[in-house]
Amino acid sequence: MGAIGASLFSLMLGAPASEVHAGLWGYNSCLTAVAILTFFVPNRTASGVCCLAVAITVLMDAAMKTATAPIGAAVGTFPFCFCAIVMLLTHDKVPT
Repeated sequence: MGAIGASLFSLMLGAPASEVHAGLWGYNSCLTAVAILTFFVPNRTASGVCCLAVAITVLMDAAMKTATAPIGAAVGTFPFCFCAIVMLLTHDKVPT
């Protein structure tokens, strides 16, 4: 579900369809969704946090790809790492 949500969101943002089809926009978000649902109790609140994390990961991925485009550097899994750590640090602040 993380990859599907990320693919739809990235298409809405105007990402190249060939990159979305290749899975370049869904991989990090899929990892983020798995991380969130592993450490949060699976319920509605965790699902909402998961959707938020997927959206933030796509935005971070887009920002990093734009920032590294002039030098041709790969983004890798940095968007996943950043978003997963930020969301896991908020783990105590989310009710239930």
